[in-house]
Amino acid sequence: MYLIKAEGQLESGSATDALATINTLRKTHFISGQDNSLNSISSIDDTLVESGVDLCGEFQCWFDLKRTGKLVEYVKKYNAQRDLPT
Repeated sequence: MYLIKAEGQLESGSATDALATINTLRKTHFISGQDNSLNSISSIDDTLVESGVDLCGEFQCWFDLKRTGKLVEYVKKYNAQRDLPT
């Protein structure tokens, strides 16, 4: 839910609030004695990367990419078979 909240905050123009939300989530996964916070967040791509890190192996990436309209872009960018139709 933190990731969806941050995505909504970013889309509504509040990158500062989105950054605070992401950092709140990151604090739950911190290693003692290390700073795990982000310094900035500027686009939906930042929230998608964070989602991939946080939900690794939970098969949510496709839904996030489809919902945000980034699916084809990411498949073309990161898939070995880049000759996909647009």
